[in-house]
Amino acid sequence: TQFGTYVAMFDSLGAQLHRKDGENIRVDIGPGDGILLQMCSSLPNSVTSDAVLKKIAYLSGEITIDGGADVSIEPNTLTTIFPNSVIRVKGGSSLNISGSVAVGDSVSIIVEEGSSISFAKANCSWGIDSVLEIDGAVVYADSSSFVSSVSAQTWAGIHVSNSGSLSFSNTTIAGAEENNVDNSSVNLLNCSITIPANGVGLDIENYETGLTVRIDSNQEGSGFFGSDGTAIGLKYWSLPSAALIRNMVFSGLLSGIENQYDSAIRDTIQSCHFIDTATGIHLTGSEFSPLITDCHFVENSIGIELEGASPKIEDCSFTQCDVGIRTEWSTSVLGGIYDCSFDLGDTGIVSRGSNLRLADNSFYTLIGILNHSGSTLNMSSSANNLFNSEVVNLDFQDTASYNAYIQLYAGHNDFYHENSGLFNPTFDFRFDTQWHVSPPPRSNAISASNNWFENGLVIVNAPGQASHYVTSFVLDPSPNVIIESEDRMATALISEKQGDSTTANSIYKAILDENLVEESQLMIDALDGCYRTSAMSPDSLLALETYILSKISQYETENPKLTKYLQDYLVKDYLLIKDYQSAINLLQVRLDNPESEIDSLLAVMDLEIVLHLAAMNETKQPITTKYTQYVYPSRSVFSSKHSEQWNLLRELYDREENDQAPIPLTAQISANYPNPFNPSTTIEFSIPQTGQVNLCIYNIRGQRVKNLQNSVMERGYHRVVWDGRDTNNCNVASGIYFIKLESGGKTSIRKAMLLK
Repeated sequence: TQFGTYVAMFDSLGAQLHRKDGENIRVDIGPGDGILLQMCSSLPNSVTSDAVLKKIAYLSGEITIDGGADVSIEPNTLTTIFPNSVIRVKGGSSLNISGSVAVGDSVSIIVEEGSSISFAKANCSWGIDSVLEIDGAVVYADSSSFVSSVSAQTWAGIHVSNSGSLSFSNTTIAGAEENNVDNSSVNLLNCSITIPANGVGLDIENYETGLTVRIDSNQEGSGFFGSDGTAIGLKYWSLPSAALIRNMVFSGLLSGIENQYDSAIRDTIQSCHFIDTATGIHLTGSEFSPLITDCHFVENSIGIELEGASPKIEDCSFTQCDVGIRTEWSTSVLGGIYDCSFDLGDTGIVSRGSNLRLADNSFYTLIGILNHSGSTLNMSSSANNLFNSEVVNLDFQDTASYNAYIQLYAGHNDFYHENSGLFNPTFDFRFDTQWHVSPPPRSNAISASNNWFENGLVIVNAPGQASHYVTSFVLDPSPNVIIESEDRMATALISEKQGDSTTANSIYKAILDENLVEESQLMIDALDGCYRTSAMSPDSLLALETYILSKISQYETENPKLTKYLQDYLVKDYLLIKDYQSAINLLQVRLDNPESEIDSLLAVMDLEIVLHLAAMNETKQPITTKYTQYVYPSRSVFSSKHSEQWNLLRELYDREENDQAPIPLTAQISANYPNPFNPSTTIEFSIPQTGQVNLCIYNIRGQRVKNLQNSVMERGYHRVVWDGRDTNNCNVASGIYFIKLESGGKTSIRKAMLLK
């Protein structure tokens, strides 16, 4: 007949199917379940035309394909998999799917070790909570799609584990809550992943060697896409083998790429575009971080965020980003920022506690670089950066004795002035009121010698005498004419650049040892140079601890500012040799007795990073801390809490800048930090006139726990530390406590929380 229907119905305990070679395969079907294969052939009006074949397949129940079977659903088949079905492929079998597939809700397709599943020009819609699980097996897809059956709902996604393999080309995935890969290989070519709210496009966790990760594209439209800024595009970490991520677009996401990295292998993130994301690339790690090259960041809140990571970033552009790069504790000398452009955004680079190398970059932002306390970015030795920012080229936010710093000596950087008039000029340097000034002869001013400044003017905005903040004895006469220095710092920099780290290290140490007046401005430069050249050799790195401890002893009284930096570099040394406990111990000492609320917060942020680096270290060495409230259970919690600290830091600096803080008219507790605390908290308060002050701690029942102060104090601001002990010197329990200040007939009360 012209039109016919051929039906094969199986509803018993089992059925026999036959491969082309005649061998039997087994398809096990549960009682009452079945497979309906319905094939309808139809001819068009002309009986001489070729037939157009349409096929319909219905799959339901529990189906096991075993014994080396090769089962195919052919092209042009309309397949329906009923809800709650389980299809299992095992025993070296394969399932090959083409055509259109409608997967019901709560369906599991499971492919076990040694087997495979492939999709060729398959259009698959997945129901709620349905999942494709690949356990030690292989999944292929070409020119296929995996999408939610209902656009407003999500499906569970693709899960690959146990040395499996995910190999997709020209394929679209949409609406999956999370696709994840655990100890398996990934090869994606020309693929697009659209991610629902709060979802993850692809989460890769590999700990074994020999596993490849390659996510690449040679055509437009490939990438990871979100819609509401809450999803994460790609997460991966701990990859013993190198990964390549190239030519991909990341758009509309909370994070484009998140990477926790602790390996000696360098990955490559190349020629990717990050558009309208909160953070384009977010890296955490204490060792060798990816090479990020030829990437473009457009309208991101933060283009690249580094926490302890030290990637090499080169030939990248940052356009209309709030912050191009934000770096914290980037300590490895293997990293750096090279040949990048920062355009039309708010701030090019925000640095805290980092000593990355910056060379051949250009800044056309409102603020070129914002330096927080502890930053020692290296722009010396012919760095050749170009600054043409609108408001300020180099900005500094500090604490009273712990400054940010920039290494500029012999850097031959060029400083232009977007606004050069008398009103609202572009500043080359801007310092807040907390920048610690040591006037000559032993000055701690930044040496800007051997750099070029437009019209020969070094424009400094500082609360005190400008020359105490920046000196510039010899300036380059033009951007293309360089005058080299011949002193021993210049000699050390040249030796280091030529690869002679031994000679350079000896000179840097001589500068630190001899402490000459004429080199007092270059002590931090010498310290960073000593660290850089020591890091070139594992033996030198191990010996660096002893040397820094000797310098701390030498300068502890004479130069407290340098001592702060020496302590910082000791922590950096511990991080490179992965002695996390020693780093934690040093930071706890600083946190026990902070000099201000900002200083306390900075110490908390440092400790958070070190604790997180210790937690992600593959050796899982046990560590202890009395500040257990900063030990977070996951990367996401750490990121959330650390982001809160950044917001608080901005608030504190804004308050410091905008509020010159006249002494209140009544006695007042202004802050206690940290809060929550463990084991101690610093209490800041002020009294409007000299007189009797009573400062006590009470528990939630109103019982007095300890009297911290009961004496006459002078008018002004004061700080007292409570160590979490009661009158009998016993540790108090966790809970809420009240700090009560009485002076001049007035009372101020503040709540504090002790967490253990």
